[in-house]
Amino acid sequence: MGSTRKKLVFKLKRKNLDLNLPDEPEPGQVLRLSLPTRQKSLVAVKEVTKTTLTVDANHPLAGKDLWYEIKLVQIVED
Repeated sequence: MGSTRKKLVFKLKRKNLDLNLPDEPEPGQVLRLSLPTRQKSLVAVKEVTKTTLTVDANHPLAGKDLWYEIKLVQIVED
């Protein structure tokens, strides 16, 4: 996960996308895109205009603090 990388937030021209969606994309929606390398990537839609989509390809937990609560149940000695 790690930190949020700014270069993974970018705009795409809608005319270059083949979205095949029943409805208009909305901010917060997650889309699967095919990259030029033929890899598939999940991206979160950040902003929608008539001509572009701004998407974020960072992991959803990137840049977030994660807190864990653990319960020690036993200490095993060698």
